Amino acid sequence: MKILVVDDDDFLRALVKKALLSQGYKVMTSSNGLDAMGKLKNFSFDAIVTDNVIPYGGALPIAEYLRQNAPQLPVLVISGGMPPSARQEDSSATIPAGHILYKPFKKDELLAALGSVVAAAA
Repeated sequence: MKILVVDDDDFLRALVKKALLSQGYKVMTSSNGLDAMGKLKNFSFDAIVTDNVIPYGGALPIAEYLRQNAPQLPVLVISGGMPPSARQEDSSATIPAGHILYKPFKKDELLAALGSVVAAAA
């Protein structure tokens, strides 16, 4: 399974990549929305793990692009920018409930969330 990981935080992006590689996933990374969109247009992926807030866009433009071009592709959004009171589905048209993983998270939580998102898309 090939995963695109998008996050502008170099450390977190590396940790997510390492966690996924340890489980046998193939991983490509991007540090911003513009680079991610280029990779989405030029490579094939089985799932996307993206930070909610990234330079040159964010998770919502990526999800919108995917909805139009690859609606079956699972997307897991990782977010640390929303306070607990806002942790509800305020963008229901774009990010389905349960497809957001809030920071901080552990490796097993990341893997379980990704597994859930992939299973829901199957």
